[in-house]
Parts: sequence; structure tokens; C-alpha cells
Amino acid sequence: MTENTEETSEINHSTLAMLSFNCSFFGTQLISLIYNSRLIFFYEIEVGLSIWLIMLGYAIYTAWDAFNDPFMGHLSDRPNRLWKKYGKRFPWIFGSSILLCMAFFLIFIPPDPKVNEWATFTWFLCVLFLFDGLLSILMINRSALLPDKFRTDKERKKLAGFFVPFFTIGLIIGMMLPPLFITYGDRTSYVFMAIIASIITVIFLILSFPGMKEDDIMIKRAFTAAQEEKTPFFGTLKKAWTQKNFRIFVLNRIPIMAASILFVVSTPYYVRYVLKGKAIMEIYLYAAYLIPGVLLVPLWMKVGKKMGYVKLYPILCFLIGIAFLFSIFIFEIVSAVICVLFLGAFYGGLNTISSPIDAEMFDEAAVLHGERKEGTYYGLQSVIGKVGQVLYIVILAIIHTLTDFDPERGTNQTDLAIWGIRLQFGLPTAIFMFIAGFVFWKWWDLKPEKVAQIHEKLKQMNL
Repeated sequence: MTENTEETSEINHSTLAMLSFNCSFFGTQLISLIYNSRLIFFYEIEVGLSIWLIMLGYAIYTAWDAFNDPFMGHLSDRPNRLWKKYGKRFPWIFGSSILLCMAFFLIFIPPDPKVNEWATFTWFLCVLFLFDGLLSILMINRSALLPDKFRTDKERKKLAGFFVPFFTIGLIIGMMLPPLFITYGDRTSYVFMAIIASIITVIFLILSFPGMKEDDIMIKRAFTAAQEEKTPFFGTLKKAWTQKNFRIFVLNRIPIMAASILFVVSTPYYVRYVLKGKAIMEIYLYAAYLIPGVLLVPLWMKVGKKMGYVKLYPILCFLIGIAFLFSIFIFEIVSAVICVLFLGAFYGGLNTISSPIDAEMFDEAAVLHGERKEGTYYGLQSVIGKVGQVLYIVILAIIHTLTDFDPERGTNQTDLAIWGIRLQFGLPTAIFMFIAGFVFWKWWDLKPEKVAQIHEKLKQMNL
């Protein structure tokens, strides 16, 4: 191994570059949170599309996405003529960022299902393909860029420290912005909200471009590795599944994704039908969720370093599950706020320690397989998120059907339907988090000693 190789494996990046890189997390978190939290409510309640057609649309898209996301990740790993000048990841990040906000706006201008319900369903399916596809391309390449660009444990921890504030502020605006502009029953208010959110997102995605640029050393390293790379697409998928910690990662993240999205999706239902309040009341719950998540970041960083991220991670999963169980018995806004305060504190900790854990798992994959295939791996991770989405929409459809929830009744729902909304908020989310915590505690084996050995091997392999 040459002296130059050792230097490139330890290259340091400026604080400004890290701040720029994290601007992307702000932008995508803002727009994806609005998408995840409002899409079902908007199409079921405001547009009037059947919940079962919504579920069908998700099922069709996820079936396609199960192949498409890993393939897009694999495609981004393959050399092309743009690599030498612009880098391996940046062209994908740039192109998807520009189109993403346009696709977001289209979500909120569907045709009327009273005229033709299948036309509305087709529109819904198309915006799923377009928006979520572009978001996946951006997030796959950004996620794959992170462990390749920031290679030392010191840089990754510093980057994680910046990530949480950007991620959390994106959460804050993504949660707070819609209630400020939308009015239940007024579809045009959603369009205005979408315009505001798109403008903010475009600004921060543009600010992220300098941090996303790959330097000459990275581009040269990627080309050198590509000359030796022979693994085909399906071969990479097979390799990924042979890695034990990747299988644990899958079994852990599917329930976490389902629980987190089910929480944000259920909040508008809870406010409108249980509390019988206006959209602005959602802000109380979102503030309770976000404030401890921001304030306790230094505490979680300190606890994580002292205890170890691997030990802290399952504990936080279990605590989140317990908080969700308590939420089933919420009857008014004060107790709801108290419960969500605990959820926000524990979720803030989980978000704080997730990035370093993920990076270590992908480092292990590079050592095991002799090549870096983060694009394909993160494509598989994106599919994991989609499976979680299908789980929560199936749960919503079943609960709404069994409890006779009817959007056309407005706030005059039956007692059974109201209890159904409470259950969708707390019971399945608690079960999902208990499963996630148990799986990680029982089988994850990337302890500090093993991680140190992996880092040493990466240097030796020039990866």
C-alpha cells in the first residue's frame, strides 16, 4: 500500500462541506415527511378515493419498487461517461433534486373521483411512481456517498452531530408547515402549502450541491475500483443477503419504518376525529415530538459514546414501543402532548445513533465482498422502507373497514371508529418497535472490536 493510498483513506473534509452535505437531509426530510404524513389523509379524506384503491396503488408500486430501487442503485454503481468529470454520485443527485419538487406539486392536483374514480386512481399511482422514484434516486446516491466520502470514525461522528439538527429542523418544518396553511375540507389550501414546501426544498437542495460534489481523489478511486468490479446486478443482491448483519438490518428497519410513518399518518386523523380540532392543533403534538428531539441530541451523543451505540439502540426501540402503548389510552390534548414528549425524546436518540451504525454495516459489506456497492445496498434499504409503507396502509385499510370508519360522515364518526383511530396510533406501532428492538439486540454483532478490525482491513484493501 502506497503512502498516497494511506492519505486518501484518511482525507479530512471541512465543516462547511459537512454543513452543505446535511442541507440535503433538511430538504428531503421536509418534503418526504409531508408526503408520508399527508398523502393518505389527503386522498382518502379530502379527495375521496377509496382506502382500498389507495392500498392497491401502494401494493403495485412496491412490487415494482422491489426491483427498481436496487437496480437504480446498481446502475449508479456502474461507470458512465459523466463519472470522470462530475463524479459517481453527483449527476444522479443533481438531476433527481431538480425534478423532485415538480413531482411533489403534482400530488395535490388530482382529478375528481366523483367524475371518474379510476382516473383519480391512475393519477395517484403515477405520482407515486414519479415522486417516490425520484426521491429514491436522490436518497440512494446520497446515502451511498456518505460512507465513501466520510471514511473515518471521527468524521462520521462529527457528520452525525450536524445531521441531527438538519434532520430535526426538516422534521419541524415538515410537520409544522402544513397545519399553518391547510384547512380541513379545502383542497386548494393543500396546493398553496405544496408550493411553499417546494420552494423551501429547492433552496436547500441547491445549497447541498457543494457538499455532495466528489473530489478528484474519490473519482479516481471509484474508477480504479470499477476496473476490477465484475459482480453483476443479481450477484450483488445475492451477496447482500448472505451478509448476516444486512439481514438483521432488514428485519429491524421494516418495523421501524412502519411505526414511524404510521405515527405521522395517524396524527391528522387523531386531531380531526378524536379531538375534533382544526388542523392548527396538530402543531401542539408535533412540537411535543420535536422539541425534546432537538434539545436532547447532546445527551444522546454522550450516552451513546459512553454506553456504546449498539447497546443503546435496542433500548430506545423498547422505550418507544412502551410510549406508543400508553398512547392508546389518550383521551384529550394534554395527555397526548405528554405522551408524545417521550416519543420525541426517544426517537431523537434513535435518529442520532442510526447513521454511524448504518455506515459500519456497509463497511463490513465492503470487506466481505471486496468491493463497495453502497448504491445497490441503499437501493435495497429503500425497498425496506416501501415494505414498511405497505404494512401501515394495510393496517389503516383493515382498521378503517373493521371499525366502519366513513370519511363522508365528517367528524360524526361512531365510537367504534374513534377507538379504531386510537388503536392505529398506538398498538401496531408498539408491536413494530418491540420487534425491531428484539431483532437488533438478539443478532446484531458489529461490536467495537469487530468494527476496528473492519476499518483496518478497509485500509489494507484500499476500499
